[in-house]
Amino acid sequence: RVELLREQVSDAQTRNALEAIGAAAFRILSIADNLCDVFQIEMGEVRGQPRPVDVNSVVENTAAELAAPAHAKGVEVEMVLDRSLPPVAVDPRHLKRAIANLLDNAIKFSPKGGRVKVSTALSPPWVAIAFKDSGPGLEPAQRDGLVGRPKRPDHRSGSGLGLFVARRMVELCGGKILVESEPRHGTTFTVIIPQELKRSTSARNSDPAD
Repeated sequence: RVELLREQVSDAQTRNALEAIGAAAFRILSIADNLCDVFQIEMGEVRGQPRPVDVNSVVENTAAELAAPAHAKGVEVEMVLDRSLPPVAVDPRHLKRAIANLLDNAIKFSPKGGRVKVSTALSPPWVAIAFKDSGPGLEPAQRDGLVGRPKRPDHRSGSGLGLFVARRMVELCGGKILVESEPRHGTTFTVIIPQELKRSTSARNSDPAD
């Protein structure tokens, strides 16, 4: 793995090159994964198999996988995790895909040398996972469009794939995504998931017809 190689070299130029390679590889794999997810979602082929999941572990493991793009951009990822969180009953892959896309989005829109804060908290009856970036923020019209019903992505350019997939995966977990943002003050996406999920869901059921 590129990340392991980066840790084994001491030459700064080589380390920077490896970081760039790792970040590029992550972007390519992320787009490929998202395209596969979108295809399955639109075909109604995504099904959930909920089981007890430790939210903090998923956050930490996913953040470790995104270390390469964060390092390449000089973005610090700060984690403030509530260790008292109870397990949530979700499909772990769905939760991980949502977290990966939202964290990647926060890194992507933060400036070089910026900071991303990821936090978890219990707010009964919800478990919350927040992703705060240090980017340019959103105008009210842009923000309102994001909190509404998610739009279909542009498959040719990849535009909107990450947020589209994140929203669908969170819906499969029985939750939703909230957005807070102001121009020049960054953006916070917050995932809220119920502490208990009483039934399995499918992407087709959660995706109203256009």
